[in-house]
Amino acid sequence: MKRDCSEQPLFCFYAVFSLVLLSRLIPGEKLAADENIYLVVTVVEVSIFVLPAMIFTRFKGMDFIKDTNITLPGFSKLPFVLFMFLMLVFSNVLITLAFYSGMTPAEGGVSSLDISVELKNFDILGIILTFAVIPAVCEEFVFRCVIMSELKKYGYIPAILISALMFALVHFNPRGFVVYFYSGIILGLTAYVTRSVGASMLLHALYNMYGLFFEGELWGAISRN
Repeated sequence: MKRDCSEQPLFCFYAVFSLVLLSRLIPGEKLAADENIYLVVTVVEVSIFVLPAMIFTRFKGMDFIKDTNITLPGFSKLPFVLFMFLMLVFSNVLITLAFYSGMTPAEGGVSSLDISVELKNFDILGIILTFAVIPAVCEEFVFRCVIMSELKKYGYIPAILISALMFALVHFNPRGFVVYFYSGIILGLTAYVTRSVGASMLLHALYNMYGLFFEGELWGAISRN
């Protein structure tokens, strides 16, 4: 009976949800002020997302791991990933204008950690790895690799929608819920169409980089016009 409970995808979601909630008790300003912020954020991301997912896959066994499509996308898939990135950017702009009157609900990409930093105080490579790539890999491993793979036995559409709902909920941002939910759908579709979680990881990382470096400029240009 205990094994059956552990095999439910909700186990992974509840664990991640609880850990993200606990991480919100740590002031983001305190983390941002830490001189070892790269290491701190990496450890927090791995602890919150990767460890529960690893425990889940340990119970499921090797057959489940082989069925998760945790592969790198081939070069032939890159144009599709780029297309989905552009669609994600411009669709979220339209969603924000429609639902939030142009007030960006989720600046900084789609990371679930509540940390804001002054980018000028850090080197570019460290910023990209810590706040774009690592969060993308960790979160996609949970939501598209583990949870969506487990839910696909109910059909791919329910799997994509439910994993997107869970993805939106763990961000604890009611005002940005629609953006996160839509982003989760696009990420799920990318993993499904390409048959590669690596493709959704790449898309997620690209969108995080856009949020870090270009989203503010884009909204500045929109507001001026």
